[in-house]
Amino acid sequence: MKLNKLIRMTALSAALVGSVSYATSNDALLDLLVKKGVLTDSEATAVAAELKEENKGVTFSSKGKETVKLRFNGRMHFQYDSLDSEDNGADVASTNHFYFRRLRLGAKATHENGLFAETVVDFAENDLSIDKAVAGYEFSDAFTGMVGYQKVPFGFQETTSSSKIKTIERSAANRFLADDIDFAGRHTGLHAKGNLGGGFSYAAAIVNGAQGEGSRLLGTAQASNDLAAFGRVQWAGNDLTLGVDAGHQSITTTSGYDASRCNGLHCLC
Repeated sequence: MKLNKLIRMTALSAALVGSVSYATSNDALLDLLVKKGVLTDSEATAVAAELKEENKGVTFSSKGKETVKLRFNGRMHFQYDSLDSEDNGADVASTNHFYFRRLRLGAKATHENGLFAETVVDFAENDLSIDKAVAGYEFSDAFTGMVGYQKVPFGFQETTSSSKIKTIERSAANRFLADDIDFAGRHTGLHAKGNLGGGFSYAAAIVNGAQGEGSRLLGTAQASNDLAAFGRVQWAGNDLTLGVDAGHQSITTTSGYDASRCNGLHCLC
C-alpha cells in the first residue's frame, strides 16, 4: 500500500514539474518573439495570460492527439467558536472549541472534445460526504449539460462560494430554504447552464425533490419522490448583477414543517 502511494505521488510530482517546465518554455519563446519583432510587449503579455489560463491544472496526452486536463482544488476553513448565551435568564451550554468548518478536496478532468467530470469530497464531517459529483459535456458557450449531484440554481447566496461571502456564514433566510425545508441546496438530476451573450446567462435543473447524494433515495433503492425544477436567468455587468431564480418542489424530507409543496421566486441585484 505504501509503495503504491509512493508511486502515485511520484507520478503526480513529475507531472507537476513537467507543467512548470512547459510554462517556462512558453515564457522563453515569447521573449524571443518580442526580441525578433514578431510580437510587441503588450501582445506577448496578452498571450502569456491566455496560456496561463489554459494551462491551469495538469495536462495528459493519450496515444492520439487528444489531451485531458486534470485540475485539483481544495478548501480548508479552520474555525474557533467561543459562544456563551442565556435563554430567559437560564444559562445555555457554552461552546468553546476549534474545528474544521470545511475541509474539501476536489478534482476535475476535462477532455478536449468537451467532456468533463468533477467530484468534490468534504472531509470535515465525521463521515465523508460528497459536495459535488457531476459528468457533463460542453456543447457550446450557450449550452453545457450535466448529470449528477450539485447545487441547483436557486438563491444567489447559496450558489455563491463561501470563500467569496464577506460574512462568516450565509444568512438565516438562506439556511431556512436550503437546510430547514430542504428547498434548493444540493440535489441529484439533470443540470444545464450557458452564456447567452451581452452579459446574460442562465442555469436550469430537473432533479429529485429530496436532497441526497443519489445512490439511494432517502436511504432505500425502492423509494420514490416527485421531481423538482429550478431555473435562473441573470445579467452581469460592471459591479452589478441582476437576476431572477425560480423553483418548484413537491416534497421535502424535513419534519416539523408543512412543506409538501414549495414554490420559490428569488430576485437578486
